[in-house]
This record gives sequence, structure tokens and C-alpha cells, in this order.
Amino acid sequence: MKAIKIVIGILCLVSVWCIIGPASAAEFEYTLHTGFHFDLWRSDADESGFQFHTPIEVAGRYDAFSLRVLSAVMYTETSPEGRDDVSVSNFADTKINASYEIIGRFPVDILIGLDLNLPTGETRLSADDLLLYLDPDLVSITQLGEGFNINPTLVLGREWERWAAGLGAGYVWRGSYDYSEEVEDYDPGNIFTLSAEVHYLLTSAWQARLFAQYADYGQDTVRDAAFYEEGDFMMIGVGLDYSAGPWETSVSLRSIQRAKSRFDEPSGGILKEEANSHGDEWVADLFCRYALDSRTTLKGLAQFLSIDANDYPRGEDLYVGERQKFALGLAVARQLLANLSGEVGVKGFIVDDDETWYHPTSGRRYRGLSAAVTFTGTF
Repeated sequence: MKAIKIVIGILCLVSVWCIIGPASAAEFEYTLHTGFHFDLWRSDADESGFQFHTPIEVAGRYDAFSLRVLSAVMYTETSPEGRDDVSVSNFADTKINASYEIIGRFPVDILIGLDLNLPTGETRLSADDLLLYLDPDLVSITQLGEGFNINPTLVLGREWERWAAGLGAGYVWRGSYDYSEEVEDYDPGNIFTLSAEVHYLLTSAWQARLFAQYADYGQDTVRDAAFYEEGDFMMIGVGLDYSAGPWETSVSLRSIQRAKSRFDEPSGGILKEEANSHGDEWVADLFCRYALDSRTTLKGLAQFLSIDANDYPRGEDLYVGERQKFALGLAVARQLLANLSGEVGVKGFIVDDDETWYHPTSGRRYRGLSAAVTFTGTF
């Protein structure tokens, strides 16, 4: 099956090349993006972590077709409580995103997409290296490596008067890989996704949004034996956007719920868990942009995350308590040359954790800082 997926991916890329190959270089729009990104964090239990990565992104567009290739060189280090430091230096997986737009030819506009994950990252980790799968609220890149994945997508959209609406669907075929030295031939379940969004233009400057997403996860297996099945994911949110003159502002509120997961049984097969191991989530986002002049833009963001405790009783092995996170960031973007822009940004955050299986006797407070310098060239 893995070989078939690789062949399909190669054929897709060859087809893309056949479509765009005859065009001259002058007909393309190229974008190159790179830079430096740092994440630092420390807990009140003297745990700490550090991640540095350099993104490498190449994007191109020809007529209605666009293609993007993204990877990163990264170094991750963590100092767990009571254990030796663990670190790894590696490439991240390589993402390839291709899309084709069909605009104005049908009653709805159509976007056909194909996303690939190429397994250039780190897998088959040792027991110590598994500690490098860090919390997504602490560092930017948490997945060191996966298998070969294929994700075709289809998006339909339409605008009329003050309204705009879109509906999307995707299916991720996830390839097997060696998760660790102990867990070999890990085959994560496939994922079916649905998303929808509706916009309404309140005035020439104000726009309201309603959006939702659903994901259904297939069964994970290890050496062809049932292992785990993630519960369904459901998200719904509302947003309000403002754009007038030099100002752009967006605020949104999201609610995230996850259904009960399923675990393997000693007798074989999988069984739905007794209680929900996921707590409900609420996320509030605020983003502002102000153009100082034609070349310089100021950006600001704030985010508040609140996760309820899961349904297991306090003190049980699967209990995960409440979490709150607050993040605040600032950035400056500037057009340096005709074909070159740059951005400098910094973000700080505080995370308050209740007891969990990872630290069952006490809560934690994490403080972190992220800084980034990026450059984008357009040709």
C-alpha cells in the first residue's frame, strides 16, 4: 500500500510538471521564504525547552495553478524534570501543496487541491527521544516526522450580494512508519474532513463570519493490530473583521469538542473509553494590522485558550486537568527592496496547567518566548 501511495504521489507531481512545464519562466510568479525562528520555554518545576528552525518555502503560480513546497531545518532540546537533557537535529517532513482554481465557469467557484507529506523528518525515535514530542502550546513544530501522506481536497465557493459561502472536503491517506524503536509499523488511521464558512458584509468596512469544521479519524494499527482510534473532532466559531484605511482587525471565538476515543483491548479489537479523555476547548483570537506607510506595517495579536478538565476523576491515570494559555505578540513588516520583504516578530505566553498524567501531583506554570526574523522574495 505504501508503494502504491508513493507511485500515486510521483505521478501527480509528473502531471503537474506536464501542465506547467511548457510555460516560460516569465509567466511564473515565484516566492521564496526563509528566516529564523526561536521558541524558548520554562516551567516552575525547572523544566525547560528550546527549539530553533529555519523554514524553507518555495511557491509558484501560473495562471490558475499554484504549487508550494515547504520544509524546515530544526533543532529541538528539552530538559525534563529529573531526567537528562534530550536533543535532536533534523529536517522536518516536506509538505507539497498544489491547487487549481476554476473561477466564473460554473454556478460555484471550485478549488481542487492535493497536499502531500514526504517523510523527510525523524522517525523511529528512541525512548528518550520520544520526550521531544513537545506540547503544541510550547513550541512551533511538535511532529518530528510521519509517513507518506496524500490529502486531496475540494472546495466550493460562491458570492452573491453581501453574502459569501464556502464548503470544503478532504480525505487524508496516512502512510505507515516506525513511530519509535518499540512501536514499529505504525499505521495511523485516515482522516475525513469537512469545513464550511459563511461571510456577511455588514458595511463597507465590517464583515461577520461563521465557520465550522468536522473530522472523522480512522483506526490506528501497530503491526496490523488495532491500537487506537481518535474521537471525532468538531469545531464551530464566529468572527468579525474590520478593514478601512490603514487598519485591519479580526476577532474570533471558537469552540472545540472531541468525542470519546477508542483503545485496544487485551482480548483484541478496540473499545470506546469509559469517559471522555478530552476536555472542551474555547479559543479567542485578536489580530490587528496597521500600515504606517506604503512600505511598513505593524502587526499585533492576542490569544486566550481555555481547556476544561476531561471527564476522568482526579487522581486516575487518564485524568487531565484544566489549562489556560494567554499569548501576546508584536511584529514589524517592511518592504526592503522591490522584490524583497522582511518581518521581525516576538511573542510571549503563559500556560497554567492543572494536574495531568505527566505531572500528577501538582500543576505547572509555563512561561515562553518566541522570536522570528523572516524574509520573502518575489520574482
